[in-house]
Amino acid sequence: MWIRQAALARKLIGGTELSMFENRKKKKKGTSRVLAPPWEKMTQSAEVNLGPASRVELAKDIYTIRSTVNNPELVLNEKWQIIGYSSSFLPLTGKVTDLAQRRASLKEFLTDEDFEKILDYQRAVERLEHLPYNEGEPWELRYEGPESVDRIGETWLCSAGEDESGWDILGQGGRRRLIHRANLEDSRDCYAMYYQEFGRADEDIRLEYITRTSPTKEHILDVSAVISGSPGSVSHYPDITGYSICTGSAWNTVGRLQRMCVDIVSRPEVLKPAAAYKIQIERTGGRLIRRLTDLSSGVESEPLQMIDPHALYDFTNHVGFTTFAGDLEIYDIKLFTRKSMFSLDQFKLTFDMDVQLRDPNLAGRVFKLKIGRDVRQNMSLTRMMFEDITERVKIENELKRSRQQLRELALHLQMVREQERRMIAREIHDELGQDLTALQLDLHGMKKRMPDDMPQLQAKADSMLRLIDVTNRSVQRISTYLRPALLDDLGLTAAIEWQLEEFAGRTGIKCELQIEADERGLEDELSTAIFRIFQETLTNIARHAEAKRAWVSLVRQGGCLVLEVRDNGRGITRAQMEHSRSFGVIGMRERLYPWGGEVDFQGEQGKGTTVRVSVKLPEDGEEDDQDSDS
Repeated sequence: MWIRQAALARKLIGGTELSMFENRKKKKKGTSRVLAPPWEKMTQSAEVNLGPASRVELAKDIYTIRSTVNNPELVLNEKWQIIGYSSSFLPLTGKVTDLAQRRASLKEFLTDEDFEKILDYQRAVERLEHLPYNEGEPWELRYEGPESVDRIGETWLCSAGEDESGWDILGQGGRRRLIHRANLEDSRDCYAMYYQEFGRADEDIRLEYITRTSPTKEHILDVSAVISGSPGSVSHYPDITGYSICTGSAWNTVGRLQRMCVDIVSRPEVLKPAAAYKIQIERTGGRLIRRLTDLSSGVESEPLQMIDPHALYDFTNHVGFTTFAGDLEIYDIKLFTRKSMFSLDQFKLTFDMDVQLRDPNLAGRVFKLKIGRDVRQNMSLTRMMFEDITERVKIENELKRSRQQLRELALHLQMVREQERRMIAREIHDELGQDLTALQLDLHGMKKRMPDDMPQLQAKADSMLRLIDVTNRSVQRISTYLRPALLDDLGLTAAIEWQLEEFAGRTGIKCELQIEADERGLEDELSTAIFRIFQETLTNIARHAEAKRAWVSLVRQGGCLVLEVRDNGRGITRAQMEHSRSFGVIGMRERLYPWGGEVDFQGEQGKGTTVRVSVKLPEDGEEDDQDSDS
């Protein structure tokens, strides 16, 4: 059952008090009173006591509900002056009272850096407000109704529990109308969603309709349109993932344009009884605008509009209407779409910011800041909610520090391992190799001195010489595997060329190599990291790819050294790349972490895998500076 927000708020706070917005002291006969501003006086809502001879009413508003669970809230005017606050701010800092009384700037409340972040966000929104929204392709009519084939429960899916009896489609005066009959005793929102989808992510959408209000003022409840919601075909309750546009009601005197509980623009509107209104709602890119015209007087209200900083319209888009158990009559519905000339990415400016307050008593405390907007009594207000996330940030910082320490430890262990490999490879090659060579020379000398009439002894010497030769090659192979001498003596390109030739000879996979890069600016440790990644890639091809061919390139692109290894095998899957035990993939990425390098994997089933390693190299000037400093 859909629960009315005011009822939910009462349930949440259990009768505790809530002081919202601007506190004004008004002296009279030696007493003082705290008065709520007139736009906060709402009908049919819960009341709370604030002290002698004072009270404020609980607004039916998502911000009010969140404030009841101890998220402090500020209210600011167009000049970013603090004009109000929630009572939950007082236990946090008593300075907010003085700031509100003086109408102090938000800059006095936040640090300079955090205040500048808010201004940057506001500037970005203002830039989006001046895009050419009135231009573009012609609108295409996609739906006009209700149509004669429309049926409740079929083309219009209604949700009020499993009860659809409150909804109907009736013909009257040559027009078919979508109607909801009032049921004031049932405290739930009632939805009717059209089953067909409209408006892809790359399309603009426009909804037009006429609504006639109830002749009984108390029956004019939430008269709202919903866009980008689920039709409720899977669940009995629509999933409102988009936004709803309220045109005003007796219960909700704050008509609001709502998006994901943040960045709300609202304005109080009270609809007249037995009156017809034409409503047009349009989303162009990430701009939302609602126009309301009183058809009896021809008067059009000032358009209500906002920039939606979320712009998440790549879900299923449906349209519908909702009321809180009130009378609702809607007809002449028209839905248009068109190819959008705007990319939604440019509108995604989600306001999600961590800030600190200037109060010395709150030093080190961190707050998550959310923002919303209201237009009330011709005043543009900004609401800011503060959620204390100090403990969360502390834990996150500890996790980051721990992860960084683990990475540094892993890098240290890799460097130690490479040093040990280099030392062991050198000792095996030099000492063991020299000993085997000396033994081979001595055995050759002994064989020459053996009598000709002792063929068995000569055959044994030949066998020993062959064994020494095989052992010598094994020593070279093991020492090269541990640490290729080519990598230290001739550099990365020579080592890659040798490794690929050895790989092709060992596996039978045909390989092609393209090298168009020098090793200027390449540190020894970075050369080692890239070479080890190259070895790991070849190992994966041999073990898993079932490939017949492989292509390797090492080039410089845009100041970066790029190694690309491609095969025509089975193709790595996303599940394999993201598996928690894909240590090879994890190891490749971690090897390049100290240099800010990237390893990208792309696989297509049956067509192969591409591994692309990219690391930015210092410019010549940077190398010279480093050399001169040293």
